[in-house]
Amino acid sequence: MRQVNCGIAKNGNLVRVDMFLKEGRYSMVPIYVDLERLIDKLIID
Repeated sequence: MRQVNCGIAKNGNLVRVDMFLKEGRYSMVPIYVDLERLIDKLIID
């Protein structure tokens, strides 16, 4: 676990975070090793 901003995050089996730039906006997709299938959602700020 580690402190992030005003909270605590547990990274678990996070392998990497893929970042994409589209139309001037960044999107982040976390990739975990223990999932049976890859997630089909992304984080948009």
